[in-house]
Amino acid sequence: MSQSAAGVVYENGNGVAKDEQKAVAYYKLAVKRGNADGQLRLAHMYLEGRGGLPLDPKEGRRLMDLSASQGYQPAKDWIAAHPNS
Repeated sequence: MSQSAAGVVYENGNGVAKDEQKAVAYYKLAVKRGNADGQLRLAHMYLEGRGGLPLDPKEGRRLMDLSASQGYQPAKDWIAAHPNS
């Protein structure tokens, strides 16, 4: 299981106790490996100020742009839907 997938398990509480801080830790590991899905998911956590992270739209957008730059369609779709974010 990838770090990003592990983060989703904890973020949603799929078969484990829901723990957004653990989810963030896994997403950060995924980001360190250049994983586009992890970048998108961590971006959302910053954009929403979840998982113990501060609300940080600038960092959220940076991560979303990074994900989109790898061709990750969900990130590209989010950017298209939120052009001024």
